[in-house]
Amino acid sequence: MNRALTFFLVCLGGSGLLGAAPIQWAVARGETVTGTTVMQMDEGLDTGDVRLVRELPIGPDETAAQLHDRLALLTGESLKEALELL
Repeated sequence: MNRALTFFLVCLGGSGLLGAAPIQWAVARGETVTGTTVMQMDEGLDTGDVRLVRELPIGPDETAAQLHDRLALLTGESLKEALELL
């Protein structure tokens, strides 16, 4: 059977922040680490297998905009790495 793999890529704050502004809340709360998680989708909500986790330290004077840009790069690298692991 030829079955397509579907992936869902989510960026999580250091304490698992989700919602409308996880990057901004991570900075506002003084979190020291954030990162990206690549999950394979399944039928449930946030119930798929975790394929890859990468952490990223948050600088003490870093703005949400700066963190956003660094997370965007890490997210792209993480997705590429996860796909190469297939």
